[in-house]
Amino acid sequence: MSDLHYFATQSSIAALQDKAAQQSAGPDELLALAWYQRQSDSRPAHALRAALPGLPGWREEQSWRLDLLQAELDWLQLRPAQAQAVCQRILARCPQDSQHGLLLRADCHALAAWLCFENSEHEARNHHLAQMEQAAQAAGDHERILIAQGNMLTMRILEQSEGVAQEIDKWRAADLSALPPAPGAILSNALGLYFHNGPQMNLAVRYYRLSWQHAQNSGQLRRACIAAGNISRVLAHQQDLDGALEWAERELCIARSSAWPSLLGHALAQYAECMQLLGRLSDARAASREALQILAPLAGSRLYAQALLQEGLVCQASGQAHEALQAFVALEELGLRLEQADFQAEAWLGQTRALLELGQAAHAMQSGRRQLQQIRQLGLQAQEMQMLQILAQISTALQQQAETMMWLQQAAALAQRMDRMHLPLGLLEMLSQAHQNQGELEQALEYTLQAGQAQVRQYQADLSRRATLLASHYEEERAATRASQLRELAASEAARAAALQAHIDVLSQLGACGRDLTARRSLPELAKALRQHAPALLQAEAVELLLPGADAWRTAMPGAATPDGLAQLAASCASQRHSLQCCPWPGARRSLCFEPLFKGGQLCGMLLTSSAPQQESAHTPALRANLAAYAAIALDNAQAWAQVESSRRQLVAQEKLASLGSLVAGVAHELNTPLGNALMMASSQQDALFALQQQSQLRHSDLLCYLEDGHESSAVLQRSLQAAWRLVSSFKQVAQDRTSEQARHFSLAQTTADILRTLQNRMRDGNHHVQLDIPPDITLYSQPGAWGQVLSALLENALEHGFAGRSGGLIKISARRLPGAHVEIKVCDNGAGIAAAHLKHIFDPFFTTRLGQGGNGLGLNICYNIVRSLLQGSIRAESGAGDGACFILDLPLHCA
Repeated sequence: MSDLHYFATQSSIAALQDKAAQQSAGPDELLALAWYQRQSDSRPAHALRAALPGLPGWREEQSWRLDLLQAELDWLQLRPAQAQAVCQRILARCPQDSQHGLLLRADCHALAAWLCFENSEHEARNHHLAQMEQAAQAAGDHERILIAQGNMLTMRILEQSEGVAQEIDKWRAADLSALPPAPGAILSNALGLYFHNGPQMNLAVRYYRLSWQHAQNSGQLRRACIAAGNISRVLAHQQDLDGALEWAERELCIARSSAWPSLLGHALAQYAECMQLLGRLSDARAASREALQILAPLAGSRLYAQALLQEGLVCQASGQAHEALQAFVALEELGLRLEQADFQAEAWLGQTRALLELGQAAHAMQSGRRQLQQIRQLGLQAQEMQMLQILAQISTALQQQAETMMWLQQAAALAQRMDRMHLPLGLLEMLSQAHQNQGELEQALEYTLQAGQAQVRQYQADLSRRATLLASHYEEERAATRASQLRELAASEAARAAALQAHIDVLSQLGACGRDLTARRSLPELAKALRQHAPALLQAEAVELLLPGADAWRTAMPGAATPDGLAQLAASCASQRHSLQCCPWPGARRSLCFEPLFKGGQLCGMLLTSSAPQQESAHTPALRANLAAYAAIALDNAQAWAQVESSRRQLVAQEKLASLGSLVAGVAHELNTPLGNALMMASSQQDALFALQQQSQLRHSDLLCYLEDGHESSAVLQRSLQAAWRLVSSFKQVAQDRTSEQARHFSLAQTTADILRTLQNRMRDGNHHVQLDIPPDITLYSQPGAWGQVLSALLENALEHGFAGRSGGLIKISARRLPGAHVEIKVCDNGAGIAAAHLKHIFDPFFTTRLGQGGNGLGLNICYNIVRSLLQGSIRAESGAGDGACFILDLPLHCA
């Protein structure tokens, strides 16, 4: 199974969807599609999850990934317990000895980390993220390593850990837009989160938008919703309420379409915050209530705490202090259970305000004092500032002017520690009112003037923020316009590239077809190749090659008849000498096209295509003309090759006859000596017998002399006749083998020796010698005549070329068995050798270095063809100028 990415691009998902729709996707591809759709469209992912195990080719190891897919779907559907159980089972049993297993474990740790995050199990969350990075590093998966690092950076930002600023600087210097979609979305969101509550909120918007783009490119609806919600909050803090509402509605729309409760609850809480800021409190209350209902199964999670906080704020803004108090009390308990100091502090502030609004000022003061100490212990200065101002309001309600001034002075001192230059506008207004209530008009006037200056600074800051927002919107619109133009340009270039590629493919197909046609060496093969390649190239139903006959045009395929009507149309095209396109009969649904083939200005053939008129493109006529040019060249080559083959067969026959004639002459020369000796002995015996008959008186000594001479003559006669008999037997076997093509068992050593006897005359003339080194146990089942012809040609080549102009040459013939039922035969001489420039051409037909001196260049070519075809082996040559030549044959012991 191929290793899966954590998320894939939309184009990759679309390609998989197309294959699935065409029912051409295998189990691996369908599993990949289900995995990539898990956070974009979980309904088809769930359907594939149910159908995959029953498909042919499904493997057991794929079930682990399918179980993890189901766990993630359970998590999105607010079934964390089931998801946690599956993760534990996978991590306990999944093997770690393969890349697939390591990547599966990394993805499982990622899901387990999110489950722990929602349950505020911080140590377990950090453990799973560390394990995810470790598994991804072991598998060498850079994308998952970045995902783990991005998630760990997010957690460190939320926990306000030390050293985060240095890590943020490192990622700011990187090009996050060039990252893969999954890690790009997570890291961009982390950087946006870092700048969210700081003075550079425009950077937060920029990084959140980049996270949104990455999420959109990979179909990560959950990550896209998170980015949209974060953008909405930043814009709300910058008083861009219209922009905040737009992104909140975008987040809510995506969340409702996904049907994932956790995502929908988060989006509703964000939407409620926007409605509250816009003053649409009824809509805000409805959204916050719906969020709490949906997130009820996650009542112990941070997500539920966020929704609970929003519910309390909306109720407080709506004047429903009692409901707000209940929400903040529940938030305090949940924040304590989650160990989230920010939620506890917000709950204390909300409770104190609610008690004051309910008219329980004394209770509010008592509770506020206690909670102020807890906030100070937690080091939350922003919440401490708010609590001090609330306590000042409570003191005013209790008419405790001194207490009011004390709380305000503490708040002013804290504000100076937080921002040493200016006090907040609200605090200045409260200080002015407090001094006025105490009759301290000069101090009240001073704080009033400072409040006016603070209001001016706030207006200026608002104007600056709005200018930044306008510039940001302008940059966005310009970037969007530029992106749209680039997309249009990319689409145009893609279409142009596709058209160019189509032309290249057609030209490549035409070139391949032309190479195949020109490589054919016979007319039937050429016609068959045209039938095979040309229809697809020309978008035709059929293609035929027509040749001129004695009386009419005919097809190139043997035995195929040509209808009279086609022959007449072909004759008409031939007379006009240009292409002819027509319908064979009225109302026909296909048309015929005759394309003439010219060779040197002479008409040599015709290309006939049959196709439907609507099938032809604008380029078909040009393609047909180019194909006709290739066909004309191929036809000329085939006819020339036929002539060459005819000439070669004649020369081979002549070579065989010449070889046999040379064999006969050699044998006759060898027979001359033993037969001459026998004839002389017979004549001597006849003369001695005649002399004996002429004697009138036979003496005993004459008879003994005659008998002694007769014994010697008989011995000489017998030896001479036996020698002649052996020569005749060898000649008979060699001649029979040369003229027969039947395979038989033969001894390589014996057959080689018989062949050498027939060539002793040639060897003796130049005082050349042959050294034979062939084991007697090597037996072949092959054609001995073919071997004899090859050996004779190699020896003739050595005598004619290697030993030209010299005597006393040595030829060594050796053989040895090879593995795989083969034998290696070497025929080596110590002659002149072969030049390096000639060595690679010696087996080519008609290649000779003795042109005009009796060489025809076919000897070694015939050897090569006989070895390759009849003997089913191979032959090669090794040589160097002046070092002799060695021909090495690799032959099977048994020819099929």
